[in-house]
Amino acid sequence: MVRQHRVQRRRARCHFGRVEPAHAARGALDAAEAANRSLAAALADETLFKEVRHRVENNLQVTTGLLQMLARRFDDLAVRAHLDRSGDQHPQARLPVRHGRRVGHLPAV
Repeated sequence: MVRQHRVQRRRARCHFGRVEPAHAARGALDAAEAANRSLAAALADETLFKEVRHRVENNLQVTTGLLQMLARRFDDLAVRAHLDRSGDQHPQARLPVRHGRRVGHLPAV
């Protein structure tokens, strides 16, 4: 979960007795809001990356499964070996769908 920065608006009394926001607090509030927007954008990018990776892995698993099904249809061992090698060219396809790895530690697909 992304921790958001919270800055409370401070009030300062001017010499006329009115209560106005302090300029320093307004600058800190603007900085915190900018940091929150940056964190939200980074979280959206991370979520998108995870979703794309998940879909790629699923597609590779389907492709490998189809090649294995096709290989079982042939009696010729040379054809089976060739189809098995074709499925082995996608090592990421053998990964489980729910792998629990963090985004920063994912190997290239």
